[in-house]
Amino acid sequence: MMSYEITPETTQNKQSLLRYFRERGEEKLSELRQDIGSQNYKKLPNGVNKAVGESLDAFKEVIMPKSDEDGWADDARLRSILTSTYCAQVAMLDLRNQVWAYEYMAFSRRIGELWERFVRIPFSYSVTEVSPFVPPLFSDVRASLRQEIGEYIQELPLSDEKKGDLLEYYEKVWVLVDSGEISLQLDLHASISGTKVNIDFKSGFGSNEKGNTNRLLVVATIYKNLEDDY
Repeated sequence: MMSYEITPETTQNKQSLLRYFRERGEEKLSELRQDIGSQNYKKLPNGVNKAVGESLDAFKEVIMPKSDEDGWADDARLRSILTSTYCAQVAMLDLRNQVWAYEYMAFSRRIGELWERFVRIPFSYSVTEVSPFVPPLFSDVRASLRQEIGEYIQELPLSDEKKGDLLEYYEKVWVLVDSGEISLQLDLHASISGTKVNIDFKSGFGSNEKGNTNRLLVVATIYKNLEDDY
């Protein structure tokens, strides 16, 4: 196989890239079959995944210096990396399915893993102002809210007894909230042009994880009510 010419056009050509990664993967698959044997087909998928992944990593390692050397625009470099990653993943799925056909749930989980890696790319090779940030601790948020509400209640034109009752009811609500651990840590936290974005990746199709959904709704509500612009 001839070396692949790295230009914005070739690295955004799906047909060309698919052919490249499929041929690379088939070369490795042929070697694996000789080493492992087709009878041990369950050992082949990991080898295929690793081989295509290594080909993609090597490909991206060439794109980066080449794009700097030739003065590619930032968005051209990003599109090239996205398209290359997409085509490598499609080739990997095809080859993996050839040696051991995906079951529904296994395919769903695998797509989730690949989707997460794909979505992270624009944050690593951004064309806008993007920077990661550390999410707040729920304990700090809780302490701040308690202090804020406590100060507000103390300023109300009520008797000390009624203020005490309000604070007691407020603490009862916190008992319910504190019955389950709440973490504001999600899969990705980044500031984009001054707006803080929080992302959580789901790895399955039609997932009916009610507990997980409820947790995300609680976390989203907390972020929405914080002073920062999330």
